[in-house]
Amino acid sequence: MAKQVIVGIRVCPELDRIFLELATGLELALPIRCATGGVVTTAVDLADFAIVNNGLAVRFNRVGTELHLPELLAALPGFSSWAVAEIGRVGGRATSAAKTAAAHQNGKLGGRPRKATP
Repeated sequence: MAKQVIVGIRVCPELDRIFLELATGLELALPIRCATGGVVTTAVDLADFAIVNNGLAVRFNRVGTELHLPELLAALPGFSSWAVAEIGRVGGRATSAAKTAAAHQNGKLGGRPRKATP
């Protein structure tokens, strides 16, 4: 089963919409003002974006805002909180070179501290 992650984005100023393409084939359309926090911006500003957090967010670098997929999906009528939690869980499980390096570094320091017993 494909994960609900962002794999593409299109900005359509003519329609005043940003289209988020998800791995499952779902496409979300939202007004540009939602992505910019109400700040008036140009298509050129919105063209400078990055898909971050393992596909769970889009950062608009020139505008300085981020769209988080779990928050967008939670706002949809009928979309359960369980599904949003599942998306977050899958994203947190993702591995990257940075997470691997951090785990190795923490291991050199003795690893995670043990829980204090009462």
